[in-house]
Amino acid sequence: MPERIVRDLIPLVRGNIRHIAEIRQSNRPIEEAEHKEWVLGVGRGFDWLHAINTAFIVGPFDPNLSVAIETAARLLKGNIDDGRVDPNGIVLLTSAAYRDEAGPEYHLAKEKALFLSKFAHDIIKEKVPDLVPHLQILTGFTDMDTRKFEVIERIDAAVPVKKIKTA
Repeated sequence: MPERIVRDLIPLVRGNIRHIAEIRQSNRPIEEAEHKEWVLGVGRGFDWLHAINTAFIVGPFDPNLSVAIETAARLLKGNIDDGRVDPNGIVLLTSAAYRDEAGPEYHLAKEKALFLSKFAHDIIKEKVPDLVPHLQILTGFTDMDTRKFEVIERIDAAVPVKKIKTA
């Protein structure tokens, strides 16, 4: 790795080490350490969604976006399979951001959000098809000045899923 990149990463590593030490000292309940995410957020405008064990957030700029979506979908399915979340409460949430409601960015954000929703849903259908019946889909776009989220489309889960207990 080039030295300049190492120099850029050192503060991040130090920060992570400090954060790990703080978490260990906090003695927070073990249930907070378990994954209980029930939302897959794809896109931008989710700063309000950063809550412990709530969402996997995938930014739209990852060159391997499909892999990140697949990974998050597999983790969500694992949360269902392990009984950590309600199988009827899984949400695929997509959002694109804009700043000027009067300009072209507003309309582009709407189109991008619809694209991201279809893109993510297609990946899940192909790579993690057992998650599809659990998905509720919420597509919208976010005004980055006000953080207002405008819903474009909402699709409830295709089939209500009953949780089956096994011995």
